[in-house]
Amino acid sequence: MKKILIAVFVTLSFFPSMLCLGGSAKEAASEKARGEYLAGQGVIIPPQEVHIDSYVAGINYQYPAPEESLGLSLYVGHRQISTRGQEEVIQIGIQGREVSFEELPPMNLAFVIDKSWSMGEQDKMDWVKESFDIFIDRVRDKDFVSLVVFDDEAEVIFPSLRMNTANKRERFRRAVHSIVPEGGDNLEAGLMAGYQQVQANYRTEYVNRVLLLSDGSEISARLKREAAKTGDVRASLIWGNRNDLDIHVISPSGEEIYYGHKRSRDGGELDVDMNVRGESTKPVENIYWPKGGAPIGRYRVFIRNYRYHERRGGVTDFQVELWVNNEVTHYEGSIYGTGPRSDRFVCEFDYTGTGFTRTQRTGIMQMAEYFKGMGINVSTIGVGLDFNLELMRNLADKGGGSSRFISGREEMEKTFGSELDRMIVPEARDVDIEIELLQGAQVQDTWGYDHVISGNTVRYHLSTLHHRDYETILASIWIPQQSSAGARELARISLAYLDTAGQRHIMGPYSMRVSFVDMESPVSGFSDGMVLHSGTMLHFAQALKDIGELYYTRELQRAMDRTVEIKKELVNANLRLGREQFSGEIEILDKYIRILGEDLQLTEGKTRRILADDEILPQVRERSLQENLQNLFREITLDMGERKRGTIAISGFTKKDGSTSDLLTLVNEMALVEVKKHGTLQVVEREKLDMVLDEQKLALSDLIDTANAIKVGQMLTVSHMLTGTILEMPQTVVIFGRIINVETAEIESAAQVIIPRSREVEALL
Repeated sequence: MKKILIAVFVTLSFFPSMLCLGGSAKEAASEKARGEYLAGQGVIIPPQEVHIDSYVAGINYQYPAPEESLGLSLYVGHRQISTRGQEEVIQIGIQGREVSFEELPPMNLAFVIDKSWSMGEQDKMDWVKESFDIFIDRVRDKDFVSLVVFDDEAEVIFPSLRMNTANKRERFRRAVHSIVPEGGDNLEAGLMAGYQQVQANYRTEYVNRVLLLSDGSEISARLKREAAKTGDVRASLIWGNRNDLDIHVISPSGEEIYYGHKRSRDGGELDVDMNVRGESTKPVENIYWPKGGAPIGRYRVFIRNYRYHERRGGVTDFQVELWVNNEVTHYEGSIYGTGPRSDRFVCEFDYTGTGFTRTQRTGIMQMAEYFKGMGINVSTIGVGLDFNLELMRNLADKGGGSSRFISGREEMEKTFGSELDRMIVPEARDVDIEIELLQGAQVQDTWGYDHVISGNTVRYHLSTLHHRDYETILASIWIPQQSSAGARELARISLAYLDTAGQRHIMGPYSMRVSFVDMESPVSGFSDGMVLHSGTMLHFAQALKDIGELYYTRELQRAMDRTVEIKKELVNANLRLGREQFSGEIEILDKYIRILGEDLQLTEGKTRRILADDEILPQVRERSLQENLQNLFREITLDMGERKRGTIAISGFTKKDGSTSDLLTLVNEMALVEVKKHGTLQVVEREKLDMVLDEQKLALSDLIDTANAIKVGQMLTVSHMLTGTILEMPQTVVIFGRIINVETAEIESAAQVIIPRSREVEALL
């Protein structure tokens, strides 16, 4: 599909009430880092912690840089669509402009740092201190900065000051290095103190923001320790001694869920019940309704002390975390006595299926919404294994900011250095995107942002696009059987947004066209290089969720099979893209295979054989070699006639070991014929290519590496390179080709066919 780049002018200034659901670009890189971190700890990611939108949106796909403020790019997974009906993926990319750090609007920032005892583990506090050394050298004279720390209480250790002297910078540095991890984690007090510091120097022309950094609450750590479940509704209780406190929830049907009635008829369950025998000084209890299972109506939560295991008659402090449709609220209280006379009411709320209303409104979410209305936003940064991912994401959502997970020192330094503006500086707001599907197509699922599906139209809303940021939307659609073959319009896409001065801009609609062909599944896997990248990441995220669900329900063999399946797809995508794009994801899956191998009690030899198996088997009906090759070249070259005139170097297809075969000769001859058919791109002489390869001491097989191909293409002064590889596998032969745009470094086509090793094929190898 031809890419469309639209540049639009947006003046860059601060607008007070900005929102950001579009923090996904940061979140996804963070989710990848978190996945690597958890796998390294021997943990398979719980399915509820896999946010597919974030994985899709977080990759930097290197969308074309816009000439003004916003660029829009459109892609479709295949150039050929079967007239018999098929699933397809379309991709929308939005790219924000980049200006120098000095040109950005002034900032009024409050850093709120969790200094509870757990921040001293794994050198996390050292990461913070080293990162702030980078930040304070980068901050400008016009910026205001303050620093708040919290454990059981909050403390302002550096009040909000304009950082216009060396003395102030040195004082800030000393304040950071004075932080010593200790105590608990009163997040609410820390957040309020941060808001107050920003409020002290609030200016409408500034970016006014709180940045919260925490490694998690005690509640989240205990829930994770006990593998507690979550869903549409969850109520969790913690306390700090050996007494046997119990959480009770009365559901809309009137059923009371507690230790004596752990499962209700409407799907609620008490899945963690502790201190029956006084076994822990860090207990937790948990009641939840699974996703899609919570009944609509009023809920009531209260706490009861069943029995003393500590000194009789003493008072026990407790905390309750209420989770309803991803919104989190915290409550604190004290309890004494036993039995019904000890009951302490916590809250009532009405669950509507999409949200809830509280009879008692309190907590950090309300605080975040209140200050967002005043023009002060919050971004969140999670560190380590035990932080509450949903809490940090939802707090950023409610507070109009973005969220990020940091797994190590290097990422922390980047976040507070070169990436700081991508967390806090807005570029455009209220971005609305509309996809109108044609040819009877219907959306199956979509990822990226808030959306509404109405018939054949999908409308998306992105609250804020940050400076230098990139945002991605994917939609999986079903295209029904068509009456005839031929080129037709598949979709129309339009975009509208507000610039920072409040002026509305409308772009499009822009057309997305494909060619319908009368055959089933012409090629294997995505062909557009951009969708190959994003679609493979989509499949990876979906697989992580599947693997987590299978693993935690102890369907271990099915979890292993799913892990191996998606790993093969990622290895194949790496080969086609010509770079180790998915090396981190493959590393996660290799660790999963070892975790599952241990649980299945496989021998080390069996596990190694599973790790080494990379072959993908064909999933379409067998067709002749000639048909497969015709489909391959039709897919690669289908839109060549739409290109502007230029030149192309055909390095041709090679084998990894550099050997030759009749199959290789056949494929190369077809490549030359098919490219010359179009006449849009002039083919350079093979002698020139051989000369450059000789000068660079490269073999033809080295050009499957994208960087090598681009370097050679630049030396030849061509606009495009065609490269390809033939891979002989135990049961199949994989043939894939690519057209690389030398100027943009984009892989415009990456089609492949997977052919069984029939007698016809074997005779040519």
